[in-house]
Amino acid sequence: MCVDYDSKWFADHSLVPPATLSELTDARYRGLLVIERPDTSSPGLVFLAATHAALGAGTERFWRDLFANDVVVASGWDDAWNRHYTVSGGDRPLVVSYATSPPAEVVYSEGKVDRPRTKVVEATCAEQVEMAGVLAGTRQHSRAVRVLDAMLGARWQRSLPLSNFVYPARTDVSLPAVFTRFVRRPAEMIRLDPTVVNRERDRWLEDWRALAP
Repeated sequence: MCVDYDSKWFADHSLVPPATLSELTDARYRGLLVIERPDTSSPGLVFLAATHAALGAGTERFWRDLFANDVVVASGWDDAWNRHYTVSGGDRPLVVSYATSPPAEVVYSEGKVDRPRTKVVEATCAEQVEMAGVLAGTRQHSRAVRVLDAMLGARWQRSLPLSNFVYPARTDVSLPAVFTRFVRRPAEMIRLDPTVVNRERDRWLEDWRALAP
């Protein structure tokens, strides 16, 4: 999960894109960012947790300044990317998305795009792990296990980079060329401690709702 930006928009407007989380509150980027709600969107929640991990005691000030900088808050990733992001025809050239988003532009363009406009602000990246499991107490345990086995199979795992635009869980499946060409795994990421997130998540959400316009 990272802040992505429309490189063409920034070049056309002779503006250098932000390089850090803190720079998102700079007046130069007023009205340029769309984020997702952390209580309705997993990218939004990871972004919120990343601000706490990276900024510590400065997190509340960051969010106050970010809201004052005319950020748009979308309900989820689809709304943020497809409605508000400039690559999709919106008016926001900064969006909370993924380091793996750039190849989606090429894949879904039906041959019209051979190089994505989207690039990544690497200093904002935090790891998000997609999970699947069997609900305790289910009456369909054996069927659920079969689904999980299929998800972990090589065929399913090979499909993930160009269907969900995520890295597969298995390391023994090859990645598509368009994925490896346009996805760069950030050298350093904001580290999230699951124990801290589990303990503090509800309080972070309450604090965020109190600050949100």
